Amino acid sequence: ETIITEPVTANKVITLSNTRKWVMPTFKTTAAVQFTYEGATYNVNGTLKTPNIILKEGEATITLVSGSGNIVISYREGKL
Repeated sequence: ETIITEPVTANKVITLSNTRKWVMPTFKTTAAVQFTYEGATYNVNGTLKTPNIILKEGEATITLVSGSGNIVISYREGKL
């Protein structure tokens, strides 16, 4: 399982790398956080897991817009 923990700062870009199998990541925050992914904006205060965010093969980026605390992004990379 891949786990990325980052402090939240505005305009910070986080790169998520994934292998062949598409995965739905889980986002956990210690406070309210707003981020963008592929042109859509998401708000999370606690835990978010949505089929609107799917990581495909390669690299994807999310951009933190606002908030405080930490964000933890977890997903299981794999190959079919």
